[in-house]
Amino acid sequence: EEMHQLGAHAFATQHRWAQDVRFVLNLESMGAGGREFVFRCGSSDVAGALGGSTALRGSVLAEELFSAVLWRAARTDYAEFLRALPNPPRGVDVAFIDDGWAYHTSKDKYVFEDSAATEGAALLEMLRGVDALEADAPPGAGA
Repeated sequence: EEMHQLGAHAFATQHRWAQDVRFVLNLESMGAGGREFVFRCGSSDVAGALGGSTALRGSVLAEELFSAVLWRAARTDYAEFLRALPNPPRGVDVAFIDDGWAYHTSKDKYVFEDSAATEGAALLEMLRGVDALEADAPPGAGA
Protein backbone atom coordinates (compact mmCIF):
# COMPACT_ATOMS: atom_id res chain seq x y z
CA GLU A 1 0.00 0.00 0.00
CA GLU A 2 1.12 3.49 -0.75
CA MET A 3 1.21 5.89 2.18
CA HIS A 4 -0.36 9.30 1.82
CA GLN A 5 -0.98 8.94 -1.93
CA LEU A 6 2.57 10.06 -2.70
CA GLY A 7 2.35 8.95 -6.34
CA ALA A 8 -0.91 10.83 -6.92
CA HIS A 9 0.49 13.89 -5.16
CA ALA A 10 3.70 13.80 -7.22
CA PHE A 11 1.70 13.53 -10.43
CA ALA A 12 -0.68 16.32 -9.42
CA THR A 13 2.05 18.73 -8.38
CA GLN A 14 4.96 17.90 -10.70
CA HIS A 15 3.86 16.22 -13.92
CA ARG A 16 3.40 18.28 -17.06
CA TRP A 17 0.10 16.49 -17.81
CA ALA A 18 -1.45 17.45 -14.44
CA GLN A 19 -3.08 20.58 -15.86
CA ASP A 20 -4.81 18.46 -18.53
CA VAL A 21 -6.57 15.98 -16.20
CA ARG A 22 -10.31 16.37 -16.61
CA PHE A 23 -11.68 13.13 -15.22
CA VAL A 24 -10.48 10.44 -12.78
CA LEU A 25 -11.67 6.83 -12.76
CA ASN A 26 -10.07 5.57 -9.55
CA LEU A 27 -10.15 1.79 -9.12
CA GLU A 28 -9.62 0.61 -5.54
CA SER A 29 -9.85 -2.62 -3.61
CA MET A 30 -11.38 -2.99 -0.16
CA GLY A 31 -11.95 -6.72 -0.44
CA ALA A 32 -11.25 -9.84 -2.46
CA GLY A 33 -13.34 -8.97 -5.49
CA GLY A 34 -16.94 -9.10 -6.58
CA ARG A 35 -18.83 -6.38 -8.41
CA GLU A 36 -17.51 -2.86 -8.24
CA PHE A 37 -19.10 -0.48 -5.79
CA VAL A 38 -19.12 3.29 -6.35
CA PHE A 39 -18.35 4.93 -3.03
CA ARG A 40 -17.61 8.46 -4.20
CA CYS A 41 -19.03 10.23 -7.21
CA GLY A 42 -17.81 13.73 -7.99
CA SER A 43 -20.94 15.32 -9.43
CA SER A 44 -24.54 14.73 -10.41
CA ASP A 45 -23.73 14.66 -14.13
CA VAL A 46 -21.21 11.87 -13.50
CA ALA A 47 -23.82 9.97 -11.50
CA GLY A 48 -26.26 10.43 -14.37
CA ALA A 49 -23.73 9.22 -16.93
CA LEU A 50 -23.03 6.09 -14.90
CA GLY A 51 -26.64 5.54 -13.80
CA GLY A 52 -27.48 3.09 -16.56
CA SER A 53 -24.57 0.79 -15.75
CA THR A 54 -25.30 -2.88 -15.31
CA ALA A 55 -21.81 -3.58 -13.95
CA LEU A 56 -21.70 -0.95 -11.20
CA ARG A 57 -23.60 -0.52 -7.98
CA GLY A 58 -23.45 2.27 -5.47
CA SER A 59 -25.12 4.01 -2.59
CA VAL A 60 -25.41 7.53 -1.25
CA LEU A 61 -24.95 5.97 2.19
CA ALA A 62 -21.56 4.57 1.11
CA GLU A 63 -20.39 8.02 0.04
CA GLU A 64 -21.62 9.59 3.28
CA LEU A 65 -19.97 6.89 5.39
CA PHE A 66 -16.71 7.20 3.48
CA SER A 67 -16.74 11.00 3.71
CA ALA A 68 -17.62 11.09 7.41
CA VAL A 69 -15.53 8.23 8.76
CA LEU A 70 -13.35 6.21 6.42
CA TRP A 71 -11.56 8.92 4.44
CA ARG A 72 -9.10 9.45 7.31
CA ALA A 73 -7.93 5.85 7.16
CA ALA A 74 -8.49 5.14 3.48
CA ARG A 75 -7.72 8.17 1.36
CA THR A 76 -7.78 7.61 -2.36
CA ASP A 77 -5.85 8.95 -5.33
CA TYR A 78 -9.02 10.71 -6.49
CA ALA A 79 -9.20 12.56 -3.16
CA GLU A 80 -5.58 13.63 -3.59
CA PHE A 81 -6.25 14.77 -7.16
CA LEU A 82 -9.21 16.84 -5.95
CA ARG A 83 -6.94 18.45 -3.37
CA ALA A 84 -3.75 18.94 -5.38
CA LEU A 85 -4.45 19.21 -9.12
CA PRO A 86 -4.49 22.75 -10.51
CA ASN A 87 -7.97 22.16 -12.00
CA PRO A 88 -9.83 19.69 -9.72
CA PRO A 89 -11.39 17.04 -11.98
CA ARG A 90 -14.72 15.30 -11.90
CA GLY A 91 -14.47 11.62 -11.20
CA VAL A 92 -15.46 8.51 -9.35
CA ASP A 93 -13.99 6.15 -6.73
CA VAL A 94 -14.87 2.51 -7.34
CA ALA A 95 -13.82 -0.52 -5.26
CA PHE A 96 -14.17 -4.26 -4.84
CA ILE A 97 -15.80 -4.83 -1.47
CA ASP A 98 -16.77 -8.53 -1.23
CA ASP A 99 -15.05 -10.26 1.72
CA GLY A 100 -13.86 -6.88 2.92
CA TRP A 101 -13.75 -8.27 6.46
CA ALA A 102 -10.52 -10.10 5.49
CA TYR A 103 -8.86 -7.21 3.65
CA HIS A 104 -5.30 -6.65 4.91
CA THR A 105 -5.53 -9.43 7.48
CA SER A 106 -3.93 -12.88 7.60
CA LYS A 107 -7.06 -14.20 5.84
CA ASP A 108 -6.50 -11.89 2.82
CA LYS A 109 -5.14 -14.61 0.53
CA TYR A 110 -7.05 -14.58 -2.71
CA VAL A 111 -8.86 -12.51 -5.30
CA PHE A 112 -12.07 -13.77 -6.86
CA GLU A 113 -11.31 -15.19 -10.30
CA ASP A 114 -14.20 -13.41 -12.00
CA SER A 115 -13.23 -10.00 -10.58
CA ALA A 116 -10.98 -9.11 -13.53
CA ALA A 117 -13.82 -9.74 -15.97
CA THR A 118 -16.35 -7.74 -13.96
CA GLU A 119 -13.86 -4.92 -13.48
CA GLY A 120 -13.19 -4.87 -17.21
CA ALA A 121 -16.93 -4.64 -17.93
CA ALA A 122 -17.39 -1.90 -15.34
CA LEU A 123 -14.39 0.04 -16.66
CA LEU A 124 -15.72 -0.12 -20.22
CA GLU A 125 -19.14 1.14 -19.08
CA MET A 126 -17.52 3.95 -17.08
CA LEU A 127 -15.39 5.00 -20.06
CA ARG A 128 -18.45 5.06 -22.31
CA GLY A 129 -20.28 7.20 -19.74
CA VAL A 130 -17.34 9.61 -19.47
CA ASP A 131 -17.08 9.76 -23.25
CA ALA A 132 -20.77 10.72 -23.38
CA LEU A 133 -20.09 13.54 -20.89
CA GLU A 134 -17.24 14.76 -23.09
CA ALA A 135 -19.43 14.64 -26.21
CA ASP A 136 -22.17 16.64 -24.45
CA ALA A 137 -19.78 19.29 -23.10
CA PRO A 138 -19.75 22.68 -24.83
CA PRO A 139 -16.60 23.54 -26.80
CA GLY A 140 -13.70 24.36 -24.49
CA ALA A 141 -15.29 22.67 -21.46
CA GLY A 142 -13.60 19.58 -20.08
CA ALA A 143 -15.35 16.45 -18.89
